Amino acid sequence: MDTLVASPPTMDIRKEVLNECHLQVKQFLQHIDEPKTLGQKFAIQQQHNLCISLVVNYVSLVQKLEVMKEADSSTEVGQLMSTIFTYQKCMKALCYLFQNTINQQILTRTFLDCLLSWNKDLEEEKGMKEKPVAEVSLLTENVKYGGPQSSFKFRKIPLHRTKDFASWKNRQTQEPVLSSFFSRVLLLDGVKNCIKDYDKFSRLLVEVITPDVMFNDASWPDEEFLKVTIERDLLICKKYDEHPILWDLTELVAVSGHLQNCTPLIRALMAVQMTRWASRASNEILEKNALESSQKLLSLMAKADFIPFVPFKYVPSILPKLNSWQIYCVLSDVWKLIRDSTLDSSSKPTSLKPYLERLRVILSHKCPGPVFVKIFRGIL
Repeated sequence: MDTLVASPPTMDIRKEVLNECHLQVKQFLQHIDEPKTLGQKFAIQQQHNLCISLVVNYVSLVQKLEVMKEADSSTEVGQLMSTIFTYQKCMKALCYLFQNTINQQILTRTFLDCLLSWNKDLEEEKGMKEKPVAEVSLLTENVKYGGPQSSFKFRKIPLHRTKDFASWKNRQTQEPVLSSFFSRVLLLDGVKNCIKDYDKFSRLLVEVITPDVMFNDASWPDEEFLKVTIERDLLICKKYDEHPILWDLTELVAVSGHLQNCTPLIRALMAVQMTRWASRASNEILEKNALESSQKLLSLMAKADFIPFVPFKYVPSILPKLNSWQIYCVLSDVWKLIRDSTLDSSSKPTSLKPYLERLRVILSHKCPGPVFVKIFRGIL
């Protein structure tokens, strides 16, 4: 039986995409050269359209490049790369065109929307369509449960109304989208060229990932409070699992020194990981993805001085040597450190010893070596 092989895009389609891209670039450059000849209303409308067109076409070019780079000649790939670099310059010029950050908000918001829906069409072609679920009227359900003939027999409703519980069992077997390192680098470079105010970008990142306005403050509660927000935390963690580039965007915010604005995201990621490690058996083999997520999270917080850079920059390297319960103990102590630091900014903990005592006991048995000395130098 003959196997079906997906054919690469035809030359006509490639030329059409390139021509459309060059047309958008030419239109953009024309507006940059003659901004005074445009009316104010027309200029704002054109800027909005250009921001969206540039980002959508840029993401489309990266998608085409990911498909073409293995099957096409180096000349065609070089042409696409040249166009991509031109788009990056155009987006940066549009971002810095005015003193305000309106264009940055439009560019970055469009980028985030595109990244969160990356390869959606490709997934549907692979047969990963979700099962249709009948629409449920909230008013009808309330009347049914609260009326005089109510039986109060509540049924379980999934968090996503377009998904059933069976689809969650196989979520670990699905490969995360945007797994190509080259595509992630290009998209990350595109986002960097659209940012000039990281404070506003960090707030936009929180708004896009978790639109819920509740529990979006910077407070850090006790561990018992995790039961209240567990469903919301799971949704946030699921987005990071499905879109690994969100880790890169969060690292951008951390390096810029504005990770404090992303406290709801960090709190949700850490809460899910603590629950995950606490629920596993101590002799169970560590899951690679869960371990990498914990290492990334601790590294992010250390880079942004969310927790003291020294000694916590060394902690991610020793996590693979611990079991699940010991990793939970480390994260739990970090949670308490952040909680005590945010309760009252005027009375931050002066000593890290209470928060590293369990780690000291663990490492003294697991790996009493150079890393142990680096972590506890000047603390004990």
